[in-house]
Amino acid sequence: MIAFNKIVGGGGQDKQNSLILKIFYFPSFLFNLFKIIQLHKAKKRKYNEMIEIFPSLKCPPLQSCKDYPESLSYKYHLAYLLGEALSKADKIWYKGGYFTLNKKIKEAKHIYKLHQEYKAKLQELHLSYCFIPKEFLLDSLSFLKAIETLMHKLKSQENNSFKIESFFFKLFSQIPFSTQTPFLLKHKEEILQWLNSKEFKEQYIKTNHSYPPLLNPDRLNAKRESKECNVESQRGE
Repeated sequence: MIAFNKIVGGGGQDKQNSLILKIFYFPSFLFNLFKIIQLHKAKKRKYNEMIEIFPSLKCPPLQSCKDYPESLSYKYHLAYLLGEALSKADKIWYKGGYFTLNKKIKEAKHIYKLHQEYKAKLQELHLSYCFIPKEFLLDSLSFLKAIETLMHKLKSQENNSFKIESFFFKLFSQIPFSTQTPFLLKHKEEILQWLNSKEFKEQYIKTNHSYPPLLNPDRLNAKRESKECNVESQRGE
């Protein structure tokens, strides 16, 4: 797939020449893919026959591997994303799935670039890498960019001796970004509003607080008290 893309899309040729190359090389491309798929199916069939005779040779589930959490990042490698696009096209080949492959390849490249940006933003914010499912990738990147903008704004306001990067590292190190992504994105606007507030700056940034909260604790306490009052009133009824 990468070789085909270099032939028909690389080299700086114009769109007309690129289209001619696609038409010329596409049948050969499909034939090579067909051979790879047949080889894969043959290997899978042999594997199933083998474990039927020798069950002990069955591969353990990936989730049981010690490095499984770290290995999830391979889902964003370009080769994996391209393979995923091919797999989806092959599943609907009878509906002309291979003729939509070019579109799926572009989508795979777009996801790859988004993930590269996401990793870069984590490094800039001094946060360790954590795997994010595709459905959260774009929103997570947008959230990190908003945090980066806020950091630059605060850095310009504070004196040079105050390290805003280390402060934000403390802020986010209290809550694992990978496991709490849905929470962070759900309350994104509330978090950004709180971090931009005068109260947060005076109570936590200026004092260089060791455990700065991501949400306004006064509002959280008020919500909790309101819930407790509702429960008590329901019990009284």
